[in-house]
Amino acid sequence: MKILITDDSAFMRTYLERILQEYGRCHTASNGREGLDAFRQAMLGREPFDLVVMDIDMPEMNGLEATRRMRQLEDMAKSAPGEKSKIVILSRYDDSERMMEAQFESEADMYLTKPVEEA
Repeated sequence: MKILITDDSAFMRTYLERILQEYGRCHTASNGREGLDAFRQAMLGREPFDLVVMDIDMPEMNGLEATRRMRQLEDMAKSAPGEKSKIVILSRYDDSERMMEAQFESEADMYLTKPVEEA
């Protein structure tokens, strides 16, 4: 499995990578623009990410905008539903209504609130 972790916090990137590395190869990005660029390059190389973990509050480009653009890239590539990356958005906000709305608007598959804990 190929995993993209995008978070502006170096601590969170390292923490999530430690949790997820047993499931596949992890790549990291420090903002939405870097994450979108990595996603685009992976698609162009025909090795798309299977899982994207995206913080929503970041500088340069927030995670919701990056997620929307990732979905647009998949749509332009005519990716079948089963071929699209699974995208999980992360937020420090513990507001389920706000997060469900953000999930729907960005076309993410699910959301988690921080702190994320290992099972």
